[in-house]
Amino acid sequence: MIFAEARARERSRPRRRRDPAQADLPFDPMPPPVALRRAGPSYQGREFRIVSYITALLYQLFGWHDWYGRVVAAAFGLVTVFSLHRLTALCWGIMHAHAAALAYALMPAAIMIDGSFLPDPAMLALVTLGIWLFVKYWAGGSGWLLPLATASVSLGALSKPPGLVAGAVIFYLMVCWILVKKQKQATQVSLWGLVSLAIVAAYLQLGDLSLP
Repeated sequence: MIFAEARARERSRPRRRRDPAQADLPFDPMPPPVALRRAGPSYQGREFRIVSYITALLYQLFGWHDWYGRVVAAAFGLVTVFSLHRLTALCWGIMHAHAAALAYALMPAAIMIDGSFLPDPAMLALVTLGIWLFVKYWAGGSGWLLPLATASVSLGALSKPPGLVAGAVIFYLMVCWILVKKQKQATQVSLWGLVSLAIVAAYLQLGDLSLP
């Protein structure tokens, strides 16, 4: 309820009217075009537009409303709160989880970002979800958690490259496995990690278009 109230206030803030020229941009999440007010198309190929693409689908289905993008961003923010709560509960207990989720829900910067049409909410939500799934797998969870965690972290890193920093947590836990002689689990994590890096690197290479 606290999360929803804070994000609803952010959603109600007035925004700049849409530029009619933006309506003619390609309905394509890869690579994302950027209006730079110059002749010819310009591209920014380092981000997979998950928030923008979902919002564009809503535009196609229900017509254009300027708050759709902020609702999608807020939904990703809710995923972040849930994943942070479960991750903290897994590591430190339920009371710490309540405190962590409440602190994040009330953070002014988080409220502002979760109400903005930016890739950051998707990146943070998917990366946090992936780390929670991986820690759950590391603690003895089902084997299907590993590919799900890989997919989530990969999508988070694709939506914004700083999401790759989540790999540091996974690498640390993999080293812990190596130290206790759990070579099989460490090998599986290494293979899935290489798959994730290959996907992200391939997309970045594909979207690396020079600005005119």
